Amino acid sequence: MGLRWRWTLVLAAAAVGLMLVVGIGVESTLRARIGVESREFHEAQRYRLQQYLESEVAGLGSVLDELVDSGDLVSAFSTARPTDAQLRAREDWVVVTAQRKGIDELLVLDNSGRILACSAHPGRVGQIHPGAAELGFFLPRSGLIWREHVEGNPAGSSWRLSVARDTLLPVGRARLLTSTVLDGDPLRQLRVELGLASLRWGPPRGDEELFVFPISVQTVAGAHLSFSAGAAPDIRALRSLRIWLLAAVGLALLIGFVGAPWIAAGFGRPLEEMSHEMERIGRGARTIDLEPAGPPEVRRLQSALRQLVRDLRQTEERVRQAERQATWREFARHIAHEIRNVLSPLSLALDNVETGVDRDRGALDQSLAVARDQLESLRRLASEFSDHARQPELRWSLLVIEDLLDSVVQTARAAFAGVEITVERIDPPDSVDGDAEQLRRALHNLIKNAVEAAAETVVVLRCGTGPEEATWWIEVVDHGPGLPPEVEASLGEPQVSSREGGSGLGLAIVSRVAAAHGGVLQVSRPVGGGTALRMVLRKRPPEQTMPGTEGAIG
Repeated sequence: MGLRWRWTLVLAAAAVGLMLVVGIGVESTLRARIGVESREFHEAQRYRLQQYLESEVAGLGSVLDELVDSGDLVSAFSTARPTDAQLRAREDWVVVTAQRKGIDELLVLDNSGRILACSAHPGRVGQIHPGAAELGFFLPRSGLIWREHVEGNPAGSSWRLSVARDTLLPVGRARLLTSTVLDGDPLRQLRVELGLASLRWGPPRGDEELFVFPISVQTVAGAHLSFSAGAAPDIRALRSLRIWLLAAVGLALLIGFVGAPWIAAGFGRPLEEMSHEMERIGRGARTIDLEPAGPPEVRRLQSALRQLVRDLRQTEERVRQAERQATWREFARHIAHEIRNVLSPLSLALDNVETGVDRDRGALDQSLAVARDQLESLRRLASEFSDHARQPELRWSLLVIEDLLDSVVQTARAAFAGVEITVERIDPPDSVDGDAEQLRRALHNLIKNAVEAAAETVVVLRCGTGPEEATWWIEVVDHGPGLPPEVEASLGEPQVSSREGGSGLGLAIVSRVAAAHGGVLQVSRPVGGGTALRMVLRKRPPEQTMPGTEGAIG
């Protein structure tokens, strides 16, 4: 057998092996990717359906809140023995209200479940609602999935999502219900809007699965909603790509057998070298060592591969540079924010010194103490930024809570002259472990936010023992308008602020300080209005930030 035929057999065998490896790799990779995409798409579809139901509950609840607070409801049900004209007025009111609010049904029931008014079935007024048992047990602040059966009208029987509110009317205690139909055409329309393959009531069949309702929605017995997410467009594209790639592998095998005698003469070794270099590139190499060899087509391919590696190396370097710049920009903004917080009370303290030299010596000493404290904080911040080019590390020590509160209040009163700051102690611990300076900065940020939210009101600083034995908390309460929902949802993230031109770094700093102390930043809305921002912290340092370990914030 001649050398050419030997190389032909070698090339054919190599082509078969290479194509099999590529085919198996492509098949396994795409199959894994399809599986991941399918799971992500399925979870996304489930989440969208849950979000839809939660938004429906919120929408129906807001309608009821408006009705309960309106005078029209009291006027329509002002007497327990209405005349025919008053009954017709009630019917007109519920029908018009349901149409105006865009809801499928509005019901008013008395305490025994008797229908006082019904927008969908006026003829049932005065009767005990057939679903009074189901509608009477669920919480007024949640939704209920239930099936309404209308006697003599099978078409009117349907699954519904209802929300209730209890109220006191001149006719006695009553329950208002708003409902939206989740059956028939509305359910089919919802399936189309969400892009689901199937959505129906009943146990799962085939590739369907049972839908788990969100926690804000209660269900009656037998309320089984089954759905199938179907296939995402990306998955269909991957499956199509999978078929084409497998076809390409098959075609390559055919070429390897049929065209091996012609290919063996000049393509074997250069292609093998290129394959080796591509494997190295896949493992992370960004340089290749290819000697120009083979036909012109192979040489052009080698040149293109070398250019591709150069472009890839440059692109990765640009990405790394952009990431470094973004990190330093964010850090610089953090440091600038901290410096501004220190300079404000320092400036006020120096003004007090300037105006109080010939007056009260005690006030002068207090202002000087504030100035020295803030200068030391600024010195440490600048020193660590210069020496280490990172955020300040935690310095753990034993903190006396009373000393921390006095220091924070003293600095705040100097920084925000004219603002009343009160302190409430709810059985706080005597002492804890922590970084006093970091906690003072965090609390200063919270007080600054509270003053900016409502400068003319009282700012309350509270402290107490946490719900768990190893925790304690400290919070700042203002009486402002409260945080917008989008800010509350992204609490602690930079560049999220409720003030025009705000950087959002204040709460981001507070959140990081809380996390470094093994805790968390929480937000709540007090009964009297405003916002309460609370840091729930550990009394002893968490293990990952113990002294002597790498525990820098950020």
